[in-house]
Amino acid sequence: MPRAVKNTRTRTLTPQESSYTLMPWSCNHHPTFSEIEAYLPITGEFEIIADIHNTKGVDAEVVAGLITRAVNSYEKLRDLIDQMAGALELCLECADGLNWEAEHEAQAVLNMRTQKTHGPT
Repeated sequence: MPRAVKNTRTRTLTPQESSYTLMPWSCNHHPTFSEIEAYLPITGEFEIIADIHNTKGVDAEVVAGLITRAVNSYEKLRDLIDQMAGALELCLECADGLNWEAEHEAQAVLNMRTQKTHGPT
């Protein structure tokens, strides 16, 4: 079975894309569907941008919550995510093991992650 090829390159959000995350996204849950609400700068209001319906094997509340948390977490942790992706790319480029640069970048990102999750040491 062929493996899917995933594009692991990260990119910086454009100013227009970033404007959608100025305010945290939220969910409105109903008996058979959930809505995702986001602040839209063009209207200056929170608007429903997606609705997810319960279907066989899909719990709309769970899916809407996952999407909302992913977007909100991405905005808070964007710099860390970008640095981790860069360190991982360096690791993948090293066919014969890690070179000094890749090892240094990986250690720096791990140190930053530890400080963000456990506070300064």
